[in-house]
Amino acid sequence: HIDKEIELNFFIEEVKIFNPEIIVFQSNSFKYKKKLLKILIKMGKSIFIGPHPAYRGKREPDYFVKKIIKVTNDPSNN
Repeated sequence: HIDKEIELNFFIEEVKIFNPEIIVFQSNSFKYKKKLLKILIKMGKSIFIGPHPAYRGKREPDYFVKKIIKVTNDPSNN
């Protein structure tokens, strides 16, 4: 990524334009992107983070779904 700040701002603008109620990130690494998550929470979005569909853990759908977390303002849930 040449400029992460430009990329972040572009994504925020997309969210403003498309105005989704729910945003799902398909990578557990998004739980570490605190700045982005804070901005989206302030925008009133419901945010979920889970493993990518190519996740190499258990291949049981129930196990996969249990790995999806909802991001809130509560730091204990992030």
